[in-house]
Amino acid sequence: MQSHSAAGYGLERTLLTRQEVAERLGVSSRTVARFVSRGELARVKLGRVARFREADVRALIERSVTLSLNDEAPDDQIERSVTSSMARHGHHVLEE
Repeated sequence: MQSHSAAGYGLERTLLTRQEVAERLGVSSRTVARFVSRGELARVKLGRVARFREADVRALIERSVTLSLNDEAPDDQIERSVTSSMARHGHHVLEE
């Protein structure tokens, strides 16, 4: 997995490709595109190239966990997908 660092421009963030985000979340690349189109995940547009900040991916995960705890998830399939991915990557997931 190759990440693209923006540190050379004075930014201390790592930028991820759509495929890298999909792999981290355990979803398809198309689902990541849906997150973007619904305004659930911000992207950085560099000309014709789109990248994603790690902080924005973490924020999506945190919102999903909060939504699932409040039982207000707009899309149960996405919630299960993100929760499953978090568990696979060793994150503790609260059970209802």
